[in-house]
Amino acid sequence: MKDFFDSWFSIIGSLASIISLIVLGIAAFRKYRNNKRLKYSNPFNNSSQIRKKEIRRIIRTIMGGQSSAIISVFEQERTAILAVLNKEYDDKAGKLIFSDLDIASLDANCEPEEFWKQALKPLKVDCQKRQRFSWWNSALGKVYKACQNNQFDNFYLKELFKQLKQDNRQLVLMIDRFDLLLQRKLLKRTDFFSILREIASRYPSSLNLVITLSMPLRQFHKKNEELNPGGSPYFNFIDANQETLGVLSEAEIDKLLEQSERKLTKDAHQFIKNAAGGHPYLLQVATGVWWNAYDDNENNPIERAEEIFPKKIKSLLNNILQAWAENTCKAFLSVAQKRDVSDFIEELDELEEQGFIMKENGVWQIRPSVFSSLLVAENEKIV
Repeated sequence: MKDFFDSWFSIIGSLASIISLIVLGIAAFRKYRNNKRLKYSNPFNNSSQIRKKEIRRIIRTIMGGQSSAIISVFEQERTAILAVLNKEYDDKAGKLIFSDLDIASLDANCEPEEFWKQALKPLKVDCQKRQRFSWWNSALGKVYKACQNNQFDNFYLKELFKQLKQDNRQLVLMIDRFDLLLQRKLLKRTDFFSILREIASRYPSSLNLVITLSMPLRQFHKKNEELNPGGSPYFNFIDANQETLGVLSEAEIDKLLEQSERKLTKDAHQFIKNAAGGHPYLLQVATGVWWNAYDDNENNPIERAEEIFPKKIKSLLNNILQAWAENTCKAFLSVAQKRDVSDFIEELDELEEQGFIMKENGVWQIRPSVFSSLLVAENEKIV
């Protein structure tokens, strides 16, 4: 009997060892597969290549002492361009000082003093590094100290940027989610908007704004016109330098897909292009969705990717509709529902420029088509 139990325990022990090896093997395979996924970068991640024309124009504007605006509903892309400017165009000679400020990071009751304290921090740090112990005794250091001691009062701010210009230097203030200023009651004020305009609109200026918005400046002007009734919009000096992030051409998309470190099938190319409608962010999502479907050993990765992609961007479409002005949203939904759009001339132009609608045989169509499908599925109504 003892030999019998010993044999069974031996068998059970062997099975346990085999099961352990299988579990370890599965874990190793999953780790290998995940590492393999991470090894390759998405060809639509590189904003410096995808938006190089827009970035060059922004840099030329900065070098000319002027301000720019980046317009897109895709926050990720706007923010990525600011990161490229900060990283790849850092001026080693110190003429350009880049400052990155996200309005979303500011407290709801943020006052102008706190805004300027954050905005000018890179200027202070840069000057301290270069002048070390003589910083506070330099002309710029003395003006900065006076500005700080007077809670960044408008008079002292003007003196600070006047001194910066005398030193032949520029502060490039990159303000992400600029439209959120409309929700900051202590910043959405005449005195705050006025000082930004007065300093940055001088040509050439030592304060160059690079602002990002989810709406065209025309809409932003309308939302704060009560601050200056009958007068010019505060930020109309940037109107000529708006960079609207539209769609990529088919040739540009093909070139980026060919540069992919991972081989993509012909069917994958077609799925990615059809799904995204030329928008870089959607191209990035569509590529990732296909890779995951392929890596998961799906029998038909295209079919799986076509199922997953709309789910990935459903909430994005809802966010876009909420971000748009009422008439823009109405125009977009009217196109989707094949309604009369003759009252939305400006809105249609803006939607076309941003790549959300296009004309086919003289008829407006939603772009990408997946947005139209989602609207039908959700039975959206005109707001």
